[in-house]
Amino acid sequence: MSWVFRLRRRFHIIRREIVRGIHEVPYIWLASRYHIGPEDYRRIYFYHVRKAAGTSLNHAMLSLGGEDGQDVYRRMHESYRLISGDKIFVGWRQVLIEGGRYFYAFSHIPMHRLALPPRTYTFTCLRDPVGRVVSHYKMLVNYRDNNVPKPWMVDEGPWLGSSFSDFLDNIPREHLQNQIYMFSASFDLNEAFDNILSCSRVLFVEDFERSLDQLASDLGVELQVRHAKRASNNPPISVDERDRLRDMLAPEYELIGRVRREYAARLDLDVSDVFAPLGEAP
Repeated sequence: MSWVFRLRRRFHIIRREIVRGIHEVPYIWLASRYHIGPEDYRRIYFYHVRKAAGTSLNHAMLSLGGEDGQDVYRRMHESYRLISGDKIFVGWRQVLIEGGRYFYAFSHIPMHRLALPPRTYTFTCLRDPVGRVVSHYKMLVNYRDNNVPKPWMVDEGPWLGSSFSDFLDNIPREHLQNQIYMFSASFDLNEAFDNILSCSRVLFVEDFERSLDQLASDLGVELQVRHAKRASNNPPISVDERDRLRDMLAPEYELIGRVRREYAARLDLDVSDVFAPLGEAP
């Protein structure tokens, strides 16, 4: 009877693979048709640094299938991959991102943990470091105080403690200095700088409209951004706490300053013509 069991098991495996293959047919067919921008990219990927306008950018990109981008984003939480119009969109799931069968994909996965296929257009969006971390803190406080059931609150909620100082004590470095860690596992500033500039396009929250126009031009699309709703709460942060945060983010300020100077130089502008001084974010 053992040979019958093995044969039956083999049959079920083959049938499962056939069903899986049939399910992949529309994704294979659509993905083969994507030729994006003058450089003929086959797909687009967004290195999404948290609290740096990423949700607004995702909504804009997800609207390119002809539906409301916010509605598409909500549906993606259920399947991680879907077809909208003639566009395949993928979010968060590493195996699907590395598989390459999509028009646009995004996640918070660091560059050093991803192996993207060739001919992938990549972009990221950066922000003044203090403003980014304060925004992260406000988001977590808002979710905690309003009992918003976000899955990451299991890990990140305890960082809050009872004050902003507690939050600074508790937040892991890879989240505190996420704009470094996204592009260097060892927090090496030269490696992070080189990897950021290896992206097809770098955007800045503080020069968002121009950055967005450059992105749209690269891709040959029109992008309409509706900024995501910000948390309306205003938890207390003292001057001393903000100064402490600024000191903790000194390496990230060095990195962002370097990238800003390169960004401005490519526009044939002085950095002061594009950006306010770093550290003046509200």
